[in-house]
Amino acid sequence: MPPDTTVFSPWNWAGLTRVIRCPPCRLPCSERGTSSADMAADLTCQTLLAGLPADQADERVIRLARQHVETLRTWLREEKADAVVISSRENFAWLSAGGDSHVVETSMLGTGSLMITPDDQYLFAYVMDGPRLMEEQVPGQGYRLVTTRWFEDDPSTLAVKRGGKRILADMPLEGAVNRSAEIGRLHDPLDELELNRLRWLGRATGLVLEELAGQVQPGMTEWQIAGLCRDLFHAQHITLDVLLAGVDERARRLKHFIPGDKKLERYFLINPSARRWGLHANVSRCVHFEPPDALLRQAYLEAAGVVTEMLGACCEGARHADILEAMKIGFVRRGQPEGWMEHFPGGVTGYLLADCRCLGSQQLVRGQPYDWFATRPGVMVEELSLLTAHGLEISSLGATWPLHSFSGEYPDILLPEMAIR
Repeated sequence: MPPDTTVFSPWNWAGLTRVIRCPPCRLPCSERGTSSADMAADLTCQTLLAGLPADQADERVIRLARQHVETLRTWLREEKADAVVISSRENFAWLSAGGDSHVVETSMLGTGSLMITPDDQYLFAYVMDGPRLMEEQVPGQGYRLVTTRWFEDDPSTLAVKRGGKRILADMPLEGAVNRSAEIGRLHDPLDELELNRLRWLGRATGLVLEELAGQVQPGMTEWQIAGLCRDLFHAQHITLDVLLAGVDERARRLKHFIPGDKKLERYFLINPSARRWGLHANVSRCVHFEPPDALLRQAYLEAAGVVTEMLGACCEGARHADILEAMKIGFVRRGQPEGWMEHFPGGVTGYLLADCRCLGSQQLVRGQPYDWFATRPGVMVEELSLLTAHGLEISSLGATWPLHSFSGEYPDILLPEMAIR
């Protein structure tokens, strides 16, 4: 049995007591229920955003992009290669410190490729995309624009042809060596600007999910819930790489419940992968319209307890494999020794959606963001966390969602409850 089997009370949506969790703190502050506290909860996200660059032309962004180019260039020299071609959206975002190369939302291949050589840097793009990318996504970053037309070579192919004899790339390209895994690991550690962007994204994601939970009503279809969710995120200039929305029996039976026509009766689970500046916050929330049955409640206690212990194992120098071991032990403690096999446990996030490194020997480092999670039938518990100089921050708790301690071993780590409407 889990160390805590407390039956929680319904979430009072009409007169909800606000618990202010100002980033980077992971513990509740003492302010509750006052108008000043309400204002603090509403303004925290705005304050975080106000301190961030307004666009890609900000000198802080340009300076960070130059650092990333030098990181990539140093690696390129170590590899004794002539050039590296960056074509994926995630690595374009990292190299440009937040730029977005996409036109087709469902493709991870951008419309422009960046090529770094030991002494120069280029942006290869179609004529209809190049000027926009130069002006809005990489302004002031020192790229030379090389354009191609729709009936000629695509940008990445052209880059490989002009790059020299030994070309490295972040995806499979003819004439280049795919080194996507190594390039992805050059992202670590993140700069403070990137961590602050993630703090805002986590905070905003938590707030959007609070608003969503208050607007969803029985009778809505999964499609309608997902559409409302997207609208709320888009209003904050946040896109979604993944959106799972499941209700009742579908949410309890399936792991990846792509939205369908099923109408909500009593229970829904929402799991967006939010994206802005190329960075990700993957978060889940569970809402029930009456007290859940014992099986669902037990499943949530198990998943939340396991995630708590995974988060508790996060410290600088720990191995990713240690987090997997904490997950395994957590499931054993709760009488589910094979629970860890049901779904991979997440891993490093940031510019990558989720990079599972738990089968290797890599260590956790300061400045890494994580997406650790656990599932049980009908539930998922997933938060954005950051490993910083001050320890582990949980950045996606929002402002008002009920929190609870789910492990006696780590009583100070609070995670969201399954909310009752």
